[in-house]
Amino acid sequence: MQPSAGASGGGVGHIQGQIPPHPRSHFAVHGERQPLWRVDSRYLTLHSQIAQSRASDRTQVWAATYVEPETGIAHQTAVKKFKASPSNEELHEIHKELAVTFMASSRCHNVCKVFGWCHDEADGALCVVMKRYEENLSSKMMRMPEGRLPLSTVQKYSRQVCTAVAELHAQNIVVADIKPHNLLIDEYDNCVVADFGISTILSSASEHKQCDGMHGTFNYMSPEAFDPQTFGGVTTHTDAWSFACCVIEMVTGRRPWDNVAMSAICYKVSTALEVPAVPHVLPTHVRELLLRCFSHSPTSRPSFGQLVAAFQEDWVEAPKTDMLQQQHQQQQHAEGGAHEAAQLRSRVRALEAEKSEWEKERAEMRCAHQADQSRLEAELRSARDEAQRAGSVTVQLRDQLRAVMESLKGGERDQLR
Repeated sequence: MQPSAGASGGGVGHIQGQIPPHPRSHFAVHGERQPLWRVDSRYLTLHSQIAQSRASDRTQVWAATYVEPETGIAHQTAVKKFKASPSNEELHEIHKELAVTFMASSRCHNVCKVFGWCHDEADGALCVVMKRYEENLSSKMMRMPEGRLPLSTVQKYSRQVCTAVAELHAQNIVVADIKPHNLLIDEYDNCVVADFGISTILSSASEHKQCDGMHGTFNYMSPEAFDPQTFGGVTTHTDAWSFACCVIEMVTGRRPWDNVAMSAICYKVSTALEVPAVPHVLPTHVRELLLRCFSHSPTSRPSFGQLVAAFQEDWVEAPKTDMLQQQHQQQQHAEGGAHEAAQLRSRVRALEAEKSEWEKERAEMRCAHQADQSRLEAELRSARDEAQRAGSVTVQLRDQLRAVMESLKGGERDQLR
């Protein structure tokens, strides 16, 4: 293997001794030997790291190129690197994931293709070489308007996922982590199931697995994933709940329990016994199956064989009653909207009438005010005129009185003489 820039050197970790260095080795799963194909690391070139485990630094994912030595055909691959020198517990989990991954890839359709495994000669890390896909379902939805997929695409992807999971269940494999981020889209726009990091292989289809702790992404987890003691442990029915959550997200563009705290999701699902809302845009028979997927009694949920059949039916011609019901709902909505619009128009007319009446009263008040103002001004002018006339009379009387007084004074002087 040609190491990428920045890869640390050093000896091969002790995990290298845990897997026999033969072209084809095996792991035993419930007594059955599972083949593990080894690739020649000299034909694998790592380019750049593209992802890392969120929970820990146990795994990294690298973009790489693998060239088949026999044919010279180059494949764009994703290489999952496990850290070197893992603990015994980590080694056990790695073995389990490898067994599930190789079993699923070799026996089931619409599952992530695996080329094989090898060791990174730079640091001894165990590498699983897988096909690199165009994108995951989550990134594709982010590019769509409002994050929603067309119903025809929802039906196609759902059918492909159901087919894959039905085949995995036939091998007693519980995926346990179905979510859009783990559903990959290939170059032909097909959807495949990937990432078996927390998957479980049951000894039989009827086995109930009691897991330690909670594993998975809360928005997609079933009641038994939160509380295996109360709800009977993890079984093949567990995947139905997660799958139904994915369908809802494809249709609505929003995750179930979106913007809800993780502790609140746990309470809603496992204690309050609440379920995500199923959109009415889906055909009735599909909605009924998805509602059954959210049963808190796992054995009441439909099998993936039943789900495959539901998503294979023609959604355009078969559910005619759904179309009539949807048309009726649209008609009711339109009638309700027309009635509401009529009420609004009536209200607008009433307000306009009130406005007109108010403006009329205001104009009348303005006219009355102007008339009062004119009358007062006329009265004021009249009072001023009267005052002026009164002043003139007063002056005349004063002059006459002065003349009389002067006359009287003149008479008295004549008498004295």
